[in-house]
Amino acid sequence: MRNIGRRSGMMTRWHFLAAASTVFLCTGCMGEDSWKHYSGGGMYATGSPSMSPDGSTIVFSLPRTGNGDIYKIGRDGSNRVRLTKSPAFEADPVFSPDGKTIAFVREADGRRHIWLMDKDGSKQRQLTSGRVLDDLRSFSPDGSTLLFARSPLSTGLGRVVKPYALDLRKRTVQKLEGLSDYCYSPDGKRIAYSIINQEARRYEVWIMNVDGSKKRFLAAGCSPRFAPDGRVLHSLYSRQDIGAPGRTSMITDADGANTREIGRCGGPAFTEDGKHIVCFSPEYRRQLIKMDPDGSNRERLNVPEGYASELRPCRDGFIFRLVSGDDRVGDIWVINTKKWTVHLVASMR
Repeated sequence: MRNIGRRSGMMTRWHFLAAASTVFLCTGCMGEDSWKHYSGGGMYATGSPSMSPDGSTIVFSLPRTGNGDIYKIGRDGSNRVRLTKSPAFEADPVFSPDGKTIAFVREADGRRHIWLMDKDGSKQRQLTSGRVLDDLRSFSPDGSTLLFARSPLSTGLGRVVKPYALDLRKRTVQKLEGLSDYCYSPDGKRIAYSIINQEARRYEVWIMNVDGSKKRFLAAGCSPRFAPDGRVLHSLYSRQDIGAPGRTSMITDADGANTREIGRCGGPAFTEDGKHIVCFSPEYRRQLIKMDPDGSNRERLNVPEGYASELRPCRDGFIFRLVSGDDRVGDIWVINTKKWTVHLVASMR
């Protein structure tokens, strides 16, 4: 079976990779009518919940009002308060690093734009515009910039997704090179990102200063994430294997030396102290795994099986969304990496 398609007209892995430089199917992104997709029986299109920097409040989107709206609750699941009340679909809220504002996306008339509001839901203001679909990624550590992915309205051939940066002080939007998986170093001084090297026929992780200077190649791979000490986690793109699904994760020193394999896993992220990595097992019915930085001492965390979206750092650990059973919306879970406890906060339904 491994030789089938090498000499035939089937798309090879590299042909797909080359095409991906311009067209991404973007399976994790929302569609052009997210509420219609959900009401028609699909998954509720919203990202992971986000916790305030002080650990007191969680924001998330739920469909309770007959459309997507942003809510906040306490970390213990109490005091649910609705923050948005427009007839549009709103989702993927993210707290700013200082906890004073919340970025989110609002979708209406087949378009999706980035908005900002104060933490109490007041002063809602639109930041992007146009015949586009914008998807939030993250704030810079100093809160001055928002990273997001943008695509024009779909033509039915897949979404052309490109990375952008929104300067919140100047209200300017800048298109970035490479793929839409930019990430900041913990100190905010550097950015890691990935590109497709057409000549070498591979994904590559690069690092640059936050002002765009001193660009340099780090390692083969994609989906970079920084460790507290400056090392970079990244994934190798390889042919899917039924017996071992998922991408192979690697870790590379900040100077590009000493790349080591830590095994197959999904969305690996370092704990704040850098002593452990938390990741998803690679199969669809995911499990949460704790392991040492070299990939050893893997231990399953006590979370029900289901489909979990990306881990977002929060005070003392990580917050994530878990969809299980017949549920299409999900529940809010928090991992406390100080005590290594995992608990359910609330339902997003």
